[in-house]
Amino acid sequence: MQRYLKSFSLIEVIFTIFVIAIIASIAFPKLFSTSKESSYLQLKSDLATIQRALLNYKNNSIMKNTTGILEKLEEDDTTLFSNILSKPIPFKETYPHWSKKNDTTYLYNFSQNSSLEFFYDKNSLSFLCDTKNTLCQKVLE
Repeated sequence: MQRYLKSFSLIEVIFTIFVIAIIASIAFPKLFSTSKESSYLQLKSDLATIQRALLNYKNNSIMKNTTGILEKLEEDDTTLFSNILSKPIPFKETYPHWSKKNDTTYLYNFSQNSSLEFFYDKNSLSFLCDTKNTLCQKVLE
């Protein structure tokens, strides 16, 4: 008696690889766009938190009848926004992350080649990006 081994034919294997390739070609672009979208959402969340903290500082200054001018948003160079946030944003090297250019200019770095600049105005206690920038418009929508 002759025994036959059960196995897949070459056509079945090729068809399976073809189906996996189609699924991968659909899934990978969505995976990377989701990662970029999460960076925008994190920035929107951080921005709302910073703006709310500045508004809170301004309101407290009005209630205490003080000047309300905040010279710097942080006390030292170990964390960002430590003068207004109870949980400051730490410096980090992985993307996306915040960085500081000077006392009034901050960058949100999406990647090594993509960043958005924000400006702090101590007189109006505002923290905004340049609305002419298309990336800024996307974040603020």
